[in-house]
Amino acid sequence: MHGSRDSRIVKFLVALALALALPAGARAAEIPVTITADVVAAGGGCSLREAVTAANTDSAPASGCTAGSGPDTILLGAGTYVLSGAAGEDTNMSGDLDIKADTIIDGAGDGNTIIDADHIDRVFDINNSGNQIDVTFQQLAIKNGNATGATDGGAIRMTDADGTISIRELTISDSRAGRHGGAVSFTGAQAVVMGQIGEIVDSEFRGNSSVGAGGAVYHTSDGFFGSVLLVARSTLSGNSAGTTGGAVHAASNAQMQIVNSTLSGNSALQGGGAFAFSGTSTTPKLDLRFSTIADNTTPLGSGAGAIQADSNSDIVDLRGSIIAGNLANGAAVNCARVTPATPPFVATSKV
Repeated sequence: MHGSRDSRIVKFLVALALALALPAGARAAEIPVTITADVVAAGGGCSLREAVTAANTDSAPASGCTAGSGPDTILLGAGTYVLSGAAGEDTNMSGDLDIKADTIIDGAGDGNTIIDADHIDRVFDINNSGNQIDVTFQQLAIKNGNATGATDGGAIRMTDADGTISIRELTISDSRAGRHGGAVSFTGAQAVVMGQIGEIVDSEFRGNSSVGAGGAVYHTSDGFFGSVLLVARSTLSGNSAGTTGGAVHAASNAQMQIVNSTLSGNSALQGGGAFAFSGTSTTPKLDLRFSTIADNTTPLGSGAGAIQADSNSDIVDLRGSIIAGNLANGAAVNCARVTPATPPFVATSKV
């Protein structure tokens, strides 16, 4: 995806909203990243890792970095930023980049700015121990993420249950999760009242995989009303899941709204080649509008090549969409209910 007038408007509105919300003396900072090397050192420029620490701590961890101040924007120029160091630590010293404060990561376009995890770890881990944080990623590419062990989010993991995440004009490719969400996972997301906790807009997720559910996206919501994840004007293709939901898996009360998007060429071993529900909660829902779900597969004969539901409470609303050419064990099966749900599959078509 490439920069656009829409993205410039979004940036302006986000910046304006943050500025108006901040008290005097807490204005946001812009933190330019000046070197592509993944280093933590005194002087010698500002690395991406050092910039994330500056945003987390509202300080200048290296003499070459601008000090963070409130919700910050990290500016990434053209280049490839390769992560290094061991996985498994949460202080942003090595492996993935640990985001713990409101942050915008702003690249120079997904063909110009690339963050490469080199298969050592996922790329971004977002968690602030229960304090709400809001994070935006825009105009860059992420590849080769690897959530090792039985963990979620091959490229990005969001575990701040009260926070929000915005993904705009991103390409995420060739990333893998040892459990759920080959590209992105939203785990534990909840809403006291129904609300949107995340968005994936003008983006492409391709060639990602999970050992568990959600080859590209895994979204679970524990809130009574269910939180909403929006996918708009995006393509999810060639992703695969070891269990269900080759492109997207929605668990518990998670709600998904997919608009003007394409899910194609995805696969899942246990059904829902494109999309799958799981759980028996009260409000799981897929709202599919003006989108195409085509040529997705599962080897499970009793499953669905496209959309699979496992509860009678799962709700599917369709509007102006195409669901075609999806296969279950070689047979044309676009949609299905599986145990413990009872057939037939039910969807509501809306004008």
